[in-house]
Amino acid sequence: MTSAVVVPLFDPSAEVVSRLVDLARHRPVVAVDDSPEVTDRSVLAQLAHQGVVVLRHERNRGIAAALNTGIAHVAKNDLITAILTLDQDSFASLAYVAAAEALLSNAHLGLVYPHMLDAEPQVGAWRNGLWEALEPMQSGWLLKTAAWRDVGPFREELVIDCVDTDYYFRLLDRGWRAQAVQGMSIDHQLGTPGSFLGLFTYRQHPPFRIYFIVRNRIITARLHGRRHRSWALRSLGRTLKDVVKTLVVGGQRAQTLGAVARAVRDGVGAQTDMGRGTRRVRHGGLGGRTWRS
Repeated sequence: MTSAVVVPLFDPSAEVVSRLVDLARHRPVVAVDDSPEVTDRSVLAQLAHQGVVVLRHERNRGIAAALNTGIAHVAKNDLITAILTLDQDSFASLAYVAAAEALLSNAHLGLVYPHMLDAEPQVGAWRNGLWEALEPMQSGWLLKTAAWRDVGPFREELVIDCVDTDYYFRLLDRGWRAQAVQGMSIDHQLGTPGSFLGLFTYRQHPPFRIYFIVRNRIITARLHGRRHRSWALRSLGRTLKDVVKTLVVGGQRAQTLGAVARAVRDGVGAQTDMGRGTRRVRHGGLGGRTWRS
């Protein structure tokens, strides 16, 4: 199993640069700059000088597009049989990478992922010889190149949230299997954590992010809910709970409420085509776009 690493970048810090340079000593690393308006070009030059392949978008296109750009570049090399995807604010140890590569060598698997992400489990019950995934996040995925070629690119219309969820279900629906790397964890920061009077915990997101979370949860539930009904119900219920928490404890309540209203309108109003095996999406206005599973 020969792997390469793909990392979308958005105004990377010195710490991010240091981690990528260190990782590039052990695996090929492709970094995709998705923030050309704000990224310091000297940072990208430093990465390139230290052996990281740097690709740039001319405008901010979202994490799905950045992943597609990086993976398409890596897949040109037929010797690369797997792609490790990482967010810039994630850290994956070499021990995890090696364990993931060993597990993915099993022929029936198309994807492996860390058992824990930021101390949170990504698995549920043990069924049919596999840990049932709880919607694993793409940061830390090791994806077979053959599976990527079969399933196709990440859905760029989603921009950011649920990009991994949509891809995960498309992968399963194509007949590939996924498995957690037991006992392995990677560090990843999701939003700004907080606690309200010790009664519950929450993660604070700005209104624009709330919009994508809610809109994309609705769209992915509509795309995949027929075949993954229990997940869709859990997902929408969790999203509602998270929105209520944000409105109770967060700032910018009016902006957040407006973002939620627009997200529901756009998520429900998006036209979806539930045909199996279809991967193309017809572009158009947001409300009139056809989303296909």
